[in-house]
Amino acid sequence: MCDCFTVLPDGGDCNDGLLFAKNSDREGAEPQLLNFFPKRDYPAGTKLALTYLVIDQVRHTHAVLLSRPIWLWGAEMGANEHGLVIGNEAIFSKIKANSTPGMIGMDLLRLALERARDVEEAVSAIISLLGLYGQGGNCGYQQPLSYHNAFLIVDTKRACILEAVHRDWVVRPVDNYEAVSNVMTIGSDFSNCSPSLAKDYNSTYMSDSEEPLDFKAKFSTDDPRLYESGETRRARVMHLLSRQAGRLGLKDCWAILRDHGASDTQNKPGGRGICLHDFNGPLGHTTASWVSSLKSDKQVHWVTGTSAPCTGVFKPVIFNTDLAKHGPLASKSIHEQMYLWQRHNLISRTLLSQETTSQIFNSSAYYKERDILEENFLQTVNDCPAPSDEKSAAICNHILNRCWQQAFEFESSWYGKCF
Repeated sequence: MCDCFTVLPDGGDCNDGLLFAKNSDREGAEPQLLNFFPKRDYPAGTKLALTYLVIDQVRHTHAVLLSRPIWLWGAEMGANEHGLVIGNEAIFSKIKANSTPGMIGMDLLRLALERARDVEEAVSAIISLLGLYGQGGNCGYQQPLSYHNAFLIVDTKRACILEAVHRDWVVRPVDNYEAVSNVMTIGSDFSNCSPSLAKDYNSTYMSDSEEPLDFKAKFSTDDPRLYESGETRRARVMHLLSRQAGRLGLKDCWAILRDHGASDTQNKPGGRGICLHDFNGPLGHTTASWVSSLKSDKQVHWVTGTSAPCTGVFKPVIFNTDLAKHGPLASKSIHEQMYLWQRHNLISRTLLSQETTSQIFNSSAYYKERDILEENFLQTVNDCPAPSDEKSAAICNHILNRCWQQAFEFESSWYGKCF
């Protein structure tokens, strides 16, 4: 389960540019890492090992920032140096997903970020790879799970949704705002489709006796267990977006990702909220969250790097600066990379346990301090120059590292109170 959405600037009160947001909902015990990979050039004939496949590498890859389940090559969400951001969603079809190890949706996402500069190039990269390899492979950490994929693809100017079943795909541009939540959204309103679907579309559209091809009607699952939660959560996000239409900003995106529904305070899969808590279940826990503010001159990616956005801290990352250190160690070991996620998971479990919270500390004090911290980050980053040269990059790097250090000290203090 996942939820992502985008909001295009429309001349309203928001000055945060084009916005992208995603909660990655996966198994509660599955760590998700923040990784930065610099741009690289490769000699001809280089091979690339993905999660399951080995394919030909391209000659040049762009720098990428990824939020990546620890055992996968690909990513749940990410951005590149050119302001391209992508999130993927599992979608379920009446056509069974291929479980044979192959090209999974998270690999497609990372490949598109490494090979494309904007939305148009990303769509081209994904559909080309779908044509070559299709989709297939287990995407579950401890519980096997295979699925088809949808992608929310945005850059500083535009956004689109791409939905794919095996090698068939459709694309629809986003006009104002849109949400995607593990359920197909594209019917007959697509702007482009795979060649095999185009053949069907052209033959039916020209007939007076038949309706145009409807992708969702043709492929979507009939099993309510596989679509009801996605329909409900997407409706919730669209409702929250519509209430703020024309004036939705960065903090509103954080609030939506932290949403627990109209009445629930601690949700399970299928509930109305967007922030999901199911630590011990096979699916349904929000394991990482991401919001991007994309302007032509400055792109800021706000990441928790942790589970449960309602207890997490959104911290800023800007390309051409260093990804701040996640823990107290200087090494690049997996242990350090996991430190941020694992420590917060312990804090979050304590905060979200109604039986123990009141006995250990006042959780309202935690949230108040966290909110003040994030507000300070916002003000600081607004004043931070875009890292366009060596001097501005050094200033920006210092500011961002200070934000991460303050977040680290905040969680360290509360970790001490928990344990």
